[in-house]
Amino acid sequence: MSIRRMSSCADGVKGALHGLLIADALAMPTHWYYGGPRQVIACYGAPIHTYVKPSEKLAGSIMNKSATGGGGRGSFGGSVIGDVINHGKKHLWDPNESNHYHCTLKKGENTLEAQLVRLLVRTIAQNRKFDANTFRNEYVSFMTTPGTHNDAYASTCHRMFFANATRGVPLEDCPDNDNHNVDTIDGLALPTVVALASLRSMSRSESDQAVAQCVRVTRNSKPLEAAAVAWNGALRAVINDGMPMGEAVQRACSESREFKHVAAPAGAGKFEPIVAFGLAVAYDEKFEEGVLANANYGGENVHRGIVVGALLGARVGYNNLPSHLVSGLEASDAIAREVEDFVASVV
Repeated sequence: MSIRRMSSCADGVKGALHGLLIADALAMPTHWYYGGPRQVIACYGAPIHTYVKPSEKLAGSIMNKSATGGGGRGSFGGSVIGDVINHGKKHLWDPNESNHYHCTLKKGENTLEAQLVRLLVRTIAQNRKFDANTFRNEYVSFMTTPGTHNDAYASTCHRMFFANATRGVPLEDCPDNDNHNVDTIDGLALPTVVALASLRSMSRSESDQAVAQCVRVTRNSKPLEAAAVAWNGALRAVINDGMPMGEAVQRACSESREFKHVAAPAGAGKFEPIVAFGLAVAYDEKFEEGVLANANYGGENVHRGIVVGALLGARVGYNNLPSHLVSGLEASDAIAREVEDFVASVV
């Protein structure tokens, strides 16, 4: 009998959420290290084996080429970054600098995308269900309130959303797409929470509609909607049905060809969900080994970790996660309370 079949649904949900956050925080110091393990060792002196504070500088960082007033690469003239969101962080995007994308974070601290996962967890726990309008309002408040998170970087979808908002576009119409940086694997983060919230309260078709609706809160992306629906199926298969990992991800891939079109930001490394699924299958029931392998591979490891950490965490369950990785998360006590409230409200 597998570990997953010996765990309850609640334990699987807790494991998935903690696993996602752990994988994010472990990979954060080596995010977009496309030199792989050699670059990781050159920067930190050894492979990542626990939480590490990120380097302040990163040779090859393209944050200094990214638009501060909208999506993708572009001018440093706009101030969506700095004034509207990621308050006080614009100087870190200066074209003359080469800063690490997450240089402002502490060891064990989560990136912006994972902080938004926590926000959605709290919102659903409070309302006992997912509601797109409610979460949209919470998202806007969180992003535009100074001090809600510490990350220096914000992806194209957020910069485009708030560039539209500052022009007076109605909030429900602010999600956008530059056809390059939005159909990306980080877009699976928030739908993961909705998928977990609907495991017992919704049918598969109802749950599919909810995860697609969740994508539309921050992004205008049909490929991501389709990928999120198939991702939902994988999570339900592992947690609800105790399906073997390989079978669950194979079914998900057969459900949606859009996984092939979901890339890393800036279009680097397409098929990122497929890579993540491969790691999850390779390290089935070996949570710590799997999330550390993901961290040390570099590249799109933070957002790949969303999938790897959630699947492996769901598979082994919260009670089998390494305690030092759970407690080593920045704000671990608050995270534990948030997850407990979420599980109590939806499972």
